[in-house]
Amino acid sequence: HYKLSVVVMCFLIPTFVPWFFWEESLWIGYLVPCLLRYTVVLNATWLVNSAAHMWGMRPYDHNINPREN
Repeated sequence: HYKLSVVVMCFLIPTFVPWFFWEESLWIGYLVPCLLRYTVVLNATWLVNSAAHMWGMRPYDHNINPREN
C-alpha cells in the first residue's frame, strides 16, 4: 500500500485540491505543488549532503564505500 499512498499523497491530492477549491488548471495544480515541491526537496537533500562533506568532520573520500562516507 506504500506506493499507492505515495502517489495519492504526493501527486494526486496536491494536484486536485487547487483544481477543485481554487479553480486552477490541472497543469498548474500538478506543476506547482508536485513538481516544484519535489525539486525543492531534492535540492535541500543534496544541499545537506554537500554541506556535510564541505564543513563536516569527515571530508569526501572516493576510495571507500558510500555507506562509510
